[in-house]
Order: sequence, then C-alpha cells, then structure tokens
Amino acid sequence: MVRIYGYENIPLTLPKMEIGALPEHPLIDFIDQNKVILAQIGLHETVSFPFMGAQDFENLGLAPEHPLSAAVKLLNPLVEHQRYMRTTMIVGLIQALAQNRRNGLKGSRLFELARTFHEPKTLPKVLSDAWLSSAKQGDHIPLKARQDDRPIERTKVAAIIDPSFQPKSWNRAEEQAGFFHGKAFITQWLAALGVRKLRFEAISAKDFPWLHPGASARVWNDKGQYLGWLGELHPRTTKAYDLD
Repeated sequence: MVRIYGYENIPLTLPKMEIGALPEHPLIDFIDQNKVILAQIGLHETVSFPFMGAQDFENLGLAPEHPLSAAVKLLNPLVEHQRYMRTTMIVGLIQALAQNRRNGLKGSRLFELARTFHEPKTLPKVLSDAWLSSAKQGDHIPLKARQDDRPIERTKVAAIIDPSFQPKSWNRAEEQAGFFHGKAFITQWLAALGVRKLRFEAISAKDFPWLHPGASARVWNDKGQYLGWLGELHPRTTKAYDLD
C-alpha cells in the first residue's frame, strides 16, 4: 500500500511523547546525608557481602526462635559461609574488623549503610520492640510488591569501633574504646539529624545475646520511638570471631 501511494507522499512527523523525570525516593537522599555525617564524625564506610553462614548464627548466640534467625536461604550459594542473606549488619562489620587486624591495622572505626533481609514465613508471630521493624517491608519496596510473601528488606546503618581507640604515644597512654565511646558517636550522629533527646535503656540478653549485658543499651527518642541499640560485644562473641 505504501509503495503504491508513495513514500514521498507521507509527511515527516515526529512522534509526540511527554517524558518527565521520575521522582527520586527520599530514602536515597537520606542515605547520602547519613553517609556524609558518619564520615564527618570519624567513621569509615565499608561495603560487605550481604550474606552470612550457619556458623554466624551460632557465633552470635542466635537461637532458632530468635527473629534474626528468620533468614532467607540460598539454593546455590558460592560458598557455605554465604548460604543465607544477612539479617544483621554486625556480621559483615565484625569480619571487616577482624580482617583489618590480621593485616596489622588497629583502631578501625567502620560503618555500613545497606539492607538486611528477613524471611516472613519463619518470623516469630510475636516480636519485641527491638525487632518489630523486621516484620515490616521497607518503604523503598513498591506497594504492590509489599502484598506478597517475598523476603522483607530493611535499610539499616551499623558501625563498629575497634577497642584500640587511640594508640600509645610519648605523651599519652593507649586508650581503649568502650560503651561510652559508642554512645558519643551515636549522640553526634543523631544530633546532626536533629535528634537530640535520647533515652538509653538496658537490653534483654534474650534479644541481644551477642552483646555484653552490662555494657549495652537500647536507644529511644523523646517521642518513644525505638531507634536501635549499642553496646560492647560479649566475650563469647569476640572469642568466636577471634577478636579477643
């Protein structure tokens, strides 16, 4: 038909399309803001593989009924110690700290801002305040995708400080980091985000078996919102990861 009518008789018209910029999710800017703040207060970003192994659950003292044991299992992991998607950021940070020590680098102050993954089918039905967020799909997931039983993704930030906080020098003794060093970092970080009134409460050893119960705390804001936790690693945990 076109050849009979003649290509030269068809007018040249560009298709009309309205292409607008897709709005960027506010979480992206918030993540970038947090990374800048954490670097400004003296922490160094690290990026780790989002996996953990069966041994990590044992090293952290996680019982099968613990919320962090509700992990997504991979069918074909490259190595056995990466059989599960991580449910906590602490494993990658501990491994990074241990690697730095093996390389002769002490005094590491590391943070990571990434996602954790949780299997909704095996999450306990009743969760304490510390783990309620593990049952809620992250806001970055499309609304339609939140309605099925796919793994829950949560964006989290975590940090770790090597106990060798300051090396020994001619005019000062070696300084060992502890609970209050971590508290100072958290206070600085949240203050930069406009959160200044914090409440610290004792942890439950059942909820946080990898932490020292006498040197750890849960963190709340003045509105009663649970923000997270901080603390020193339990001696059992440091021994399990060869950090003692």
